[in-house]
Amino acid sequence: MIAPADAAGWELAWNKKYSGKVSLWNGASTNFEIAALKLGYPNMDILSSNQLENAKQALIEQKPLNKLYWGSEYSQEQPNFKSGEVWVTYCWQDSLVSMTKAGLKCAFMTPSQGRLSWICGFMLGANTKNYYHAHAYVESYIHHLAAAQMTNLFYYGNSNATVTAADVQNKVLVKALDLGNPRAVTTPPNHLQSWTPNRAALELAWQEVQAA
Repeated sequence: MIAPADAAGWELAWNKKYSGKVSLWNGASTNFEIAALKLGYPNMDILSSNQLENAKQALIEQKPLNKLYWGSEYSQEQPNFKSGEVWVTYCWQDSLVSMTKAGLKCAFMTPSQGRLSWICGFMLGANTKNYYHAHAYVESYIHHLAAAQMTNLFYYGNSNATVTAADVQNKVLVKALDLGNPRAVTTPPNHLQSWTPNRAALELAWQEVQAA
């Protein structure tokens, strides 16, 4: 459905040829990161006031082309993509596997401006009295077998360096996410999502995009 030449970068979401066939996620920070990269701001989480305003205007410009800002992966994003209601969607890692298994010809885009990457983790309170339990819990979570199972069941990458590409059953995912590279999430062409110092201003700008 998408001409390869049109899928070169994040500007695809602004391409009027695909009006009504695009679906971005209903998330403030992610959409501002996408807009920032599209506008040529590589420090996507540290935007000046002018850059934030420009990103807001870019998202307002994109909004009429957007089918919907999806809030649920399984009741909106994947069903809409699978049915052909949407051709271009921001999605999590498992959508590639699910849609490929459903017989769709699809792929993750490799934007010229770089992809978004992210890390989830555990935090331990400084004054917790049960840190031994916390350590044991995290150890069970990052154990080789548990980490490999998380990738094979839910298609997430994991932080256990002993899990190699050979342990991952879905080779489409291995190639698409460079799962054999332990530094893939933190090195170009990936941009690791980070803390936003002006988060309050960004959230307000997102409300203005939604209200536009």
